Amino acid sequence: KLNFFADGKDLPIRELGDHPLCPFVVLTGTSNDYQPPDDTDKISELSFSCLHFGGEETGYVETPAYRTLAKCTAISGAGCLDAISLSMSDALSLRFWLEVLNLSWGDYVSFREVCASPPESAGLLQDLASRLLHRVPSFICWIVAFWFLHSVWDDSCGKGRDCLKAKRELDIVGYIFGAMLGLSFFAFTSPGQFMAMSPLLRQIHQVTKYYFVGNHPPPKLYMTDGGVKDCTAIVQLLWRRRERILLVLAAADPNDELNVLRTAMGVATELKLASFYDPRDPRRSVDVVFERFKGDLEQRTLHIGISYCFDDQPSTGHLIIVKNRLPPSLVSTVRPKLRHRDITMATELSDDDSDFEDEEDDEEAFGDMRTNELGPFGCCDCCHVKKLNCGPKFPHGSFTGYLYLSPHWCSSHMRLGYDISSEAIALISSAKPLQSNWEQNVEA
Repeated sequence: KLNFFADGKDLPIRELGDHPLCPFVVLTGTSNDYQPPDDTDKISELSFSCLHFGGEETGYVETPAYRTLAKCTAISGAGCLDAISLSMSDALSLRFWLEVLNLSWGDYVSFREVCASPPESAGLLQDLASRLLHRVPSFICWIVAFWFLHSVWDDSCGKGRDCLKAKRELDIVGYIFGAMLGLSFFAFTSPGQFMAMSPLLRQIHQVTKYYFVGNHPPPKLYMTDGGVKDCTAIVQLLWRRRERILLVLAAADPNDELNVLRTAMGVATELKLASFYDPRDPRRSVDVVFERFKGDLEQRTLHIGISYCFDDQPSTGHLIIVKNRLPPSLVSTVRPKLRHRDITMATELSDDDSDFEDEEDDEEAFGDMRTNELGPFGCCDCCHVKKLNCGPKFPHGSFTGYLYLSPHWCSSHMRLGYDISSEAIALISSAKPLQSNWEQNVEA
């Protein structure tokens, strides 16, 4: 929290809508335990915002006051294990070990309230109170079942042994558990809704690959990484018919194949949201644009046209893309770590010159090492200079980038992002129309 929130204080995501200078933040997540009757897969993309939560397949509900920005952010990035075992694979063994070893990165999110929710004045405590209220029925059933289990132990192993009584009590435990589990599969009924709120029963659903089919989703959805369908989040903006979209593409793509972008564009076309074209020459396939970008390592910006041609009133838009890659002209010796004064562009120098001493130490330690020689496996700067500078080189690195970054790797990424994004920022914020001359002569 100290790294990402002011003064280390989390806040409800709804508060983002109270600040006029705060952009409209949209985070995406994926549900994999619900399927509408007319759908062919159980993967549903949902979005979190300060106003609403939901998606095209599940419908939308108002964002509750207790849902925090930290939780939405964590769920949106909960990839890897959950995404592979629950969304991208049907292997029962993966699901089994996911539950047994408790390797889940996602979480259950309430989609609709089953009973009256606590007042919003409760603030963030409303989340705890809401969960307790929804789990009380299943919790009471669990308490009764465990009480009978304790009685079974006493009757079978205590001083006054009564095996017949213990057997009857054990049967009661089986009936209670069977009833709870059975009802949890019928979440469209009132008793089933409460049983479906039990995390333990929902984990049994996950292990058995069960997913709910119906016109309305169950009261709780298991949410995980938002990048299962669209790892770029442009589909959410295409739903909103945005005229200008800036995409910072930071996927693991050292060879510039742009598969993540191609997949997102394919999803948008399949959903009949938009099609895409080359704004310079619409006769040319977008694949040609991608191939030219791949061949020109100095090209820093991709410009793709968007056609909302599936609407009753067709319109166009522009997708401006800046990708994580290192143009040869930007390869240099490792530069000093960024300081606060570098970011704020402060002109007043501090009383001491410790910053300059640190920069001299950086230059002396890294010597003639260049940015494209930085390895990702080291967790601190000394690893780069003490023969531990191994792994795929900057700026792409490897899976360790999801877990940690050395200070100089992080600083070099920030400098690279600043250097290569200037053209895209100027283009997306231009007051002039982005349409080509030929577009102005096309009749709707």
